[in-house]
Amino acid sequence: MSVLLLSRVLNDHRDHGDTHMLAHVAAFNSKGQMLIERRRDDGKWTLPGGPAKVGETPEQAAKRELYEETGLTAGKLEPLGAITTGGMNLHVFRTTVTGEPEHGHDPDHENDKYQWLSKGDDVKKIAWHKAMDVALGLLGFQGGSK
Repeated sequence: MSVLLLSRVLNDHRDHGDTHMLAHVAAFNSKGQMLIERRRDDGKWTLPGGPAKVGETPEQAAKRELYEETGLTAGKLEPLGAITTGGMNLHVFRTTVTGEPEHGHDPDHENDKYQWLSKGDDVKKIAWHKAMDVALGLLGFQGGSK
């Protein structure tokens, strides 16, 4: 994804000139599959994650968001990258999880379905939520938003 496209995507999230931090987590199971979730609002797929609360570090936000949205506990977080643009600080992490995701922990009820992706899956056929091309690129997937 080009920096210009990333800037445009992140500018869509800009809120009154403030800088906001987002943390997303690429959670992998023991088979090497990556967890994605479908958003209720637009039906597009994303990685678990979201905005940090006041005072949270990116790592704390990533762990909290993963647990809230999936019920899964993050192992050691590996930072994959951070990009600041358009009023947003986007942090992407990788971790390993055990178990299966479940609903019931997310106070916002943002997601309605989970799916495990294998490295060979064609991620270009998936309708991705904003800014997920960045995370996919950092993970080595050749992504693209539908």
